[in-house]
Amino acid sequence: MQNNPLARFLDDLKSFFLRDGNIRRIFRIVFVIIGGGVVFLDLHVWRTGWVGVVGFVIGGVGGFASRAQQLGIRPFESPPYPRGWLNGRKPIRMKNRGDSDRSQ
Repeated sequence: MQNNPLARFLDDLKSFFLRDGNIRRIFRIVFVIIGGGVVFLDLHVWRTGWVGVVGFVIGGVGGFASRAQQLGIRPFESPPYPRGWLNGRKPIRMKNRGDSDRSQ
């Protein structure tokens, strides 16, 4: 286990909010409802504009997490490859159709 209390707290928080690599169902529903409520309050009560954008983002996180759950995608799961593996790989360049092999 980790001796760092902050790391332990973050691991506990992650296990509380996430299940099977996705946000738990109750929190997805809460995000969508709170996000929609904030957008509604901003449009009809506060009239600031930026608070509505924050509410839209909160609702969007809940909505996209629900879509990811339906499709079986696990966006918050740790990657299956070791740390730093992608940094050492060089991208493969493909030749375009218009490129010719002849040098002039």
